[in-house]
Amino acid sequence: MATYYGNSRDNDYIGTLSNDLIYGYDGDDRLDGNSGNDRIYGGDDEDILFGYSGADRLDGGDDEDRLYGENGNDYLEGDNGNDRLYGDRGDDLLYGGRDRDYLSGGTGNDRLYGEDDSDRLVGNDGDDDLYGGDGNDTLYGSDGKDYLSGGENDDRLYGEEGENFLEGDSGQDQLFGGADEDLLYGEEGNDRLYGYADEDALVGGNGNDYLYGSTGRDRLDGGSGNDRLYGGSGGDQLLGNSGRDILVGADEFATRPGAGEIDSLTGGADIDRFVLGTTQKVFYDDRSNSTGSADYALIKDFNTAGDKIQLKGTAANYFLRPSSSSGSLPGSTIIYFNKPGGERDEIIGVIQGVSNLSANGRYFSYV
Repeated sequence: MATYYGNSRDNDYIGTLSNDLIYGYDGDDRLDGNSGNDRIYGGDDEDILFGYSGADRLDGGDDEDRLYGENGNDYLEGDNGNDRLYGDRGDDLLYGGRDRDYLSGGTGNDRLYGEDDSDRLVGNDGDDDLYGGDGNDTLYGSDGKDYLSGGENDDRLYGEEGENFLEGDSGQDQLFGGADEDLLYGEEGNDRLYGYADEDALVGGNGNDYLYGSTGRDRLDGGSGNDRLYGGSGGDQLLGNSGRDILVGADEFATRPGAGEIDSLTGGADIDRFVLGTTQKVFYDDRSNSTGSADYALIKDFNTAGDKIQLKGTAANYFLRPSSSSGSLPGSTIIYFNKPGGERDEIIGVIQGVSNLSANGRYFSYV
């Protein structure tokens, strides 16, 4: 074991094959632990620290430092300054410290803590845990099953590959799920959640949130607040929960929005709007000669005293029929789109547990 003490000059030290203790002190130092479980302290000024092999502990000290754990399960701490920390191989623990830092876990199952200020954290390979801390942080899970927590302020979280859990925490956060089955939880603040590919679960939490499931059979829960829920393509389950919510099960930008899918829409408490059409398109019209029993919106908790169902056109474009008493949804009302000419009329919605409705009722909103 060797101990190295630097000075006010720019020092360049390489440790032994054993467990070394290296202090850079002042100056722009380059410190390499070599083999063994080393402890390396950069001190003041802009330093470059390499752990090399072994389970090393690297502390950048003041100013803007670069720390490389390299091989082994390493501990890296940036401390003061805008630092760059690279865990590289092994299961590493990285702390950015104060100021704006960049943390990269590398391969292995790593834990990254941005701590103060606005940091950028990248998990890379492995199952990683990323914590933004204070500041407006940006977190990338990359590959593996990752956990991302934004912390305080307004953060951006990207799950990317793997089945990830993204948690916005406080602030107005933006969460992006990625390619696999993800769980997104906005928590506090007015958040924006995007599930993207596969079957995702999105929970807005408190605040007025925007949830977009995108492709796949997604589950969206707005939580409290006045939320906007968009299922996208695929048979989705939407729950507005408390607050005045807008629920859109289909992908309104698709050529045939809602075709081939059955979306479940539950408004929850307060006055909600269920969107089955826009000024441009009728949703759940598969444009075939079928009855439409394979694609429609199932509205589960409609309240005629305040809720609205939005449809394209006028009341003359639709008619209502009660469901069969022997069917799977007795006592319900079926919304049909009145197709032109000899084309078969299309089921586009089922209002569960509600009967004796009129297409001219004020609970329908035509656009």
